[in-house]
Amino acid sequence: MLVVPSTKPVPSAAPTRTISADRALEIALAQVPDARSATEPEYVIWSDGFASAYAWMVIVDNENLQNPVRNRYFVDAVSGRILETKSEIYYFDDFIINVQGFRTPGTAPDTPSNPPVIGPMPGLEVLVPPTGGRFTDASGNVAFPIDGRLIVSARAHLRGRWAKAVDVEGRDEVLFASQQASLPFSLIFNQSQEEHITAQVNAFLHTEIVHNFAKAINPAYPGIDIQMPANVNIDSSCNAFYNGSSINFFRASGGCVNTAYSSVVYHEYGHHIVASGHLNPTGDFHEGVADITSMLLLDDPIIGRDFAGPGNHVRNCSTSNEQYPCNGGSHQCGQVICGAFYDTLVGLKAKWGNNPALDLARYLYLNLILMSPPAIDPDITIDVLTLDDDDGDIMNGTPNYAEINEGFTAHNLPAPPVPDITQFTFTPVEFVGGFSPTVRVTLNSIAGGGGEVVTFTNSHPGIINMPANVTVPAGSSTVTFTVSSNPVSSDTVVTLTATHGVFTRELIVVVHPITIRSVTLDPNNVVGGTSSTGTVVFDPPIPDSGATINLSSSNPAVASVPATINVPGGATSANFTVTTTPTSSTQNARITASFGTSSAFADLTVQTPSLFSFVVNPRTVQGGNSTTGTVTLNGPAPAGGAVVTLVSLNPSVVQVPSTVTVPAGATTANFTINTSPVTSTKQVTVRASRYAIKSQAITVTP
Repeated sequence: MLVVPSTKPVPSAAPTRTISADRALEIALAQVPDARSATEPEYVIWSDGFASAYAWMVIVDNENLQNPVRNRYFVDAVSGRILETKSEIYYFDDFIINVQGFRTPGTAPDTPSNPPVIGPMPGLEVLVPPTGGRFTDASGNVAFPIDGRLIVSARAHLRGRWAKAVDVEGRDEVLFASQQASLPFSLIFNQSQEEHITAQVNAFLHTEIVHNFAKAINPAYPGIDIQMPANVNIDSSCNAFYNGSSINFFRASGGCVNTAYSSVVYHEYGHHIVASGHLNPTGDFHEGVADITSMLLLDDPIIGRDFAGPGNHVRNCSTSNEQYPCNGGSHQCGQVICGAFYDTLVGLKAKWGNNPALDLARYLYLNLILMSPPAIDPDITIDVLTLDDDDGDIMNGTPNYAEINEGFTAHNLPAPPVPDITQFTFTPVEFVGGFSPTVRVTLNSIAGGGGEVVTFTNSHPGIINMPANVTVPAGSSTVTFTVSSNPVSSDTVVTLTATHGVFTRELIVVVHPITIRSVTLDPNNVVGGTSSTGTVVFDPPIPDSGATINLSSSNPAVASVPATINVPGGATSANFTVTTTPTSSTQNARITASFGTSSAFADLTVQTPSLFSFVVNPRTVQGGNSTTGTVTLNGPAPAGGAVVTLVSLNPSVVQVPSTVTVPAGATTANFTINTSPVTSTKQVTVRASRYAIKSQAITVTP
């Protein structure tokens, strides 16, 4: 059963930097109404000696010499409240002592290629009789009242609230100075930059730093609010150790550096953190978590960088491939948990970014100690998930289950499996808008009673009609359903996600518009007043929901089409009628079919009617009598009628009018042909013409 014993205390939520640098600056500026300038916010660990927190430090100045205000503000990075306000204005009745010290920079040890540099000594106690002792601030300053004194004496050891550097050779660095109270007063440790003093300064500073680091993560962390002796320059080589009451460091010898420097101090103090918070830690847990202390404080997986010379480090959590179960020594087996935390941190950084990931990893690491895991085994992964959980049920996943599981599985410490989405598919993944694809969701386990709810998000809900959620029925691991879609005017990429617990799967589908491949007209050349059949061809076929295709004509007065045609699903073509109007001259019209951005067209020629036939009845007449001629057009006459020209080749015998007009809308017209008396039989040709010539021979008898 996956439970966490109730005797394990679960600490408060992880520190999350919810106040931005810009917001911290606004809060600080609001404290000084006449502020004229301010420093850029600096992300620091604040401590008053009893509590610690992540904070933004901002100095605000009103630049007013008559009523000066210059305050240093510490703004809580989580709540935004002012943790502490320190005035930087020092009047004549106070004097300031500034304490500096030469210490080893960065994460490398004290070597000729990495010599000491000077910097402030925060948290150090300065003694000024008769006032007593006071502690320096983050800038190394401490203020004392003058109390009428002209000469001030001050003494300082490498001691603070949480650290006491001790040179085992009896050469503790102690500073003493006396001078006029009105003059600038400073104390500088390790001016000679000797190894044995550099070790003392390093040990003091880094012990203070690692204590405050832990208290900032969990201000209620037990057992570490003591002054920790840091013994340095022990006459041995290549090691350091924690003995339950002090941390201890060796001088440079045997091919190794002086071991009192950054990551080594953090590692040894990490043992103190473990011993103070864990009920009964194993040796490998001690060593692994001490390594994690250094790794997360420095954001550097190397512990003991250049310990035995350039490139010869003690351990590197980023390259650890130690696996559970481990049968080596405690240092070797500690790399199982250190490697798991490093690999988890990599995943968290990819997900959240560097600083939020560090904040979360630090919370998990420190409060894991308070869970008192009895060993480095798969149950420790459950403890980490318990700390990460946000709803009291790790079996539905935790906010960072995937990253924790991946990091710990890399060292054979897998998290318990929780229902995950193993398949999220559309069939097909590319389709025409209006088609109804099939959706399939599969979990990695059988759904229990009541089923398992999978929720969806949809980047284009107006295109794919995806439900908000579906339920995988009890006793099954799969649910299949169809969704409808709507037509689109252009290719559209839709992003869909399926979420179950903390697991999300993403799917990309492409919705295509209906594509009109061609438009044809049969015939494509007509006489005005007659019709043509248009055909629209689609590829692919029209989707299930059907489609409405738009039609248009460039010359609707001559050739008109319906505004739309409704095409059923599955069709690959559709017909429509082009209706034409009689015209007095030949005209053109472009017929276009469109859907969204897809269109095609065809051109239609609409001709004015021409003479189709000319007949005379009767064709033989006795001179002096008349007969009837009839002209027929190949289409209706346009408005105003259609004029047909008539000519007799022997008008002395056969007389015809010069023209005959076919009335608008009609196709025929009759006219009278007169003849003259003749003495002999005559044959006379009569011609009619309108874009075509037709002739008839008339016989006139005596």
